[in-house]
Amino acid sequence: MKIGEVGKTFTNTIKIEYRSNRTFIDFDVLILDYNHILGNQGVNDGKLFQQRKDALSEFLEHKKVPLIITAQNPMHPNFVFDNKNVSMSEVLPIKSFQLVSQRGETIEIVPGSKFSDFFKKYISYFHYTSYFSEFSGNPLLETPHTKKAISFINAECLILPPFRRPLQDKEDQFLIELIELISNLKKDVSKAELPQWTINYHLPNEKETKVEIQDIENQLQKLNDRLDERSKYLSDLALKKLLLTASGVILETEVKSLLTEIGFEILEAEDSREDLVIQYGDEIAVIEIKGVNGSSAERHAAQLEKWVVTYYERTDKKPKGILLVNGFKEKELKDRPTEIFPHQMLKFATQREHCLLTTTQLLGLYFKIKTDESKKDELIKSLFQTAGIYKNFSDWNSFLEYE
Repeated sequence: MKIGEVGKTFTNTIKIEYRSNRTFIDFDVLILDYNHILGNQGVNDGKLFQQRKDALSEFLEHKKVPLIITAQNPMHPNFVFDNKNVSMSEVLPIKSFQLVSQRGETIEIVPGSKFSDFFKKYISYFHYTSYFSEFSGNPLLETPHTKKAISFINAECLILPPFRRPLQDKEDQFLIELIELISNLKKDVSKAELPQWTINYHLPNEKETKVEIQDIENQLQKLNDRLDERSKYLSDLALKKLLLTASGVILETEVKSLLTEIGFEILEAEDSREDLVIQYGDEIAVIEIKGVNGSSAERHAAQLEKWVVTYYERTDKKPKGILLVNGFKEKELKDRPTEIFPHQMLKFATQREHCLLTTTQLLGLYFKIKTDESKKDELIKSLFQTAGIYKNFSDWNSFLEYE
């Protein structure tokens, strides 16, 4: 689709110099920045603007797509032909309307419009410098409380308020959605044109229906907000499954997140190695994190002891050593052996009071604390008191459901 623009509002449109003789009929959609057109005035512009108005009329006749126009700032002067002020609606082939200067940033969306969802996404990008005291068409945006139209659509044009900030990376999506809307509405708009004064006359059930539509839209917004919130929760929850499958930095990152959630403070986390230093109350622990395709090994316990001794020598504080292992990580839980820590490493680990637990057990501990906060101190204390294999949550069926 070829989008032509007289102005510089958008970056990815084909620019048309208004004072040129470039045809408009080449384009599928036209965007006109009226304030930019104002800057093209000259001594003999009367004939030029009539020619461009005729060319735009041809575009509307053949393309049958409304012009997209950003509204005039009333602080800008009108055109002057033969010592006479000429309004925006006289320069462009659109029905007459009247602008009143008024500036504001809070904009309300007219309920029931097919543009409602579109404007909900982009309303923060607009402000207004005027409202329409007279116009023909359907209002889309209005001032709060006073309900004065600041955007409307009819068969010839869609007039938007000016942008308060650039769209940047949202520009392409903005144009795609806007053009799809006006393309789908072009037949309906021509049938639905009503002069502004008809707003003051209400048909039976019209006011009640508008209120009902507004209530439904408010309910939909609340549901959408709830959907977004629950979707984010589900996405964050699913990441916890990385404790069952991951290794390396990915596993370490999720372990840090989980431990933080249940009240641990991360004192140190080195990118160059898979260990953490954590604190809960007065207790400090060094954690060696491993994700392996088989069982744990003696070298893992030896590496943990190295970090324990290094920390002790550096700080003069004796930390608890915790070996956290995601064993047989490429197997499903139901197919994993029950012994992740082989017998030959237990004596070494127990003598040094290491706590040996799997990431699956840590996941069970996490969900127990999240469902019963009163158990938190007791469960965390059990980690610091364990010398050897941690006993709690060894059966994953007690906190995970398999189907």
